[in-house]
This record gives sequence, structure tokens and C-alpha cells, in this order.
Amino acid sequence: MITIPKKKLQLMLKNKFLIYLLFLFFTSEYISAKNILLIKADSLFKENDLKNSKVLYDSLFYNYELYNNNLLIKLAFLEEELGNYEKTIFYLKFLKKNEDNKIIDNKLNKIIAKNRLESYQKSDYDIFQIFLSKYKFNFIYLLFIIIIIVFSINGFLYIKKKRFILTKTFLITNIVLLLTLNIKDRKEGIIQYDNVFIMHDPSSGSNIYSTINRGEKVRITNEKEIWYEIEINDERKFVRKKNILILN
Repeated sequence: MITIPKKKLQLMLKNKFLIYLLFLFFTSEYISAKNILLIKADSLFKENDLKNSKVLYDSLFYNYELYNNNLLIKLAFLEEELGNYEKTIFYLKFLKKNEDNKIIDNKLNKIIAKNRLESYQKSDYDIFQIFLSKYKFNFIYLLFIIIIIVFSINGFLYIKKKRFILTKTFLITNIVLLLTLNIKDRKEGIIQYDNVFIMHDPSSGSNIYSTINRGEKVRITNEKEIWYEIEINDERKFVRKKNILILN
């Protein structure tokens, strides 16, 4: 048995205690700074100082990763008031992940229709992706329950030295579960400027495929340094990362 000298043990405990105190200090400082920033932003928002409140809310969203509904609603409102409909869509889409309801859908549809954005027309695949994203974890839980039930029944039958049942169901359920777990949500982004170049290749010297305006949605299939590979008209093209707001 390994024994640790008393003095060494006391020193180790003291160091751990100091680390714990430092952790508490920096955590409390971080939370305090975030709360002060939020109070200041809310105060400016109430005073109708849109630009300055937006700067602080942006900092809370991007630097402090605060994604609560109240903040997202205010950011969407501020961007709409400032005429940045592409960022309004971005924040509403983010909000939709937290709380999927008809009010958000109606607001999105109005902005999309008003600005004649063509990339939001849903294909059958899009509808399937939305459905899967919404109910994926419920489906996974259901599959787990089925697997546990079938496994338990066959475990009981094994003890009783009887023939297994529902073996095909067990195998198929496991395969479906593995496939479901490996399905990744499609990565999407919103173009944040007008007349953004879509290039044939990830290079400034490449030929221009076409241009795209702010607010339009693109599906991202890969990324390379300063470029995102996107899927457009069943082809792979490229857009600079700085031109896209990532939704996922």
C-alpha cells in the first residue's frame, strides 16, 4: 500500500483548494460581467437606443454565447428595425430551434415573401429533414425501448431454455438506431451581403459561377480554409466564409 507523507498530503489539499477558489473567482467574475452587460443592454433597449443596445446584445450572443429566447427576440427586432432582414432571419431561425411555433413561422414567411427570397421553398427532402430534426430524439428513445424490451424477453427465454422470438425485429431496430444516430443535421447558412460571388473553385482567381443576395439560404457541404463549399443546383460551388452566417 502506497502512503503519502502528511506534509505532502496537506500541500496537495491546499493546492486543490486554491485551484477551486480561483475557479470560483473567475466563474463568478464571468457571470457578473455577463449580467452587468445584459442589464446595460436592456436599459439602452428601453431607452430606444437601438444601435448601442444592439452592440451589447451582439457581444452577449457572440462572446458570451447567451442564446435565450428573450435575447434572440430583441436581436431579431433590432435587426429588422435597422433594415438588416438577413440577420432578422438568422436570429428567428435560431429562436425557432429553441421554440418552434406558428408566430415565428409567420414572421419568417412574411420576411421571405417581402424580400422575394427564392431559396426557402421546401423540397420533400427539406420537409423530411425538418421532421427528423424535430422528432429525432423521440424516435431514438422509442428504438431504445423496443431494443430493451426484446432483449429482456429473450434473456428471460434464454434462462428458461426456450426459443428466441423477434430476432429479426431486434436486428432491424438496431440497424435503424445506428443509422438514425449517424444522420447529421444538414449545415445551412444565410448570405449576409448583396451580390456575393459564388465561385466554381475555392480560389479568388476562379471563374464566377453566379452571384447571390443577402438573406438567401445555402446548404453547406464542406469547408476549406476561407471558403465554404455549398450545394446549388445540384452542383458543388464555393463562397467565402465571411459572407455567410452559419445557422447550425
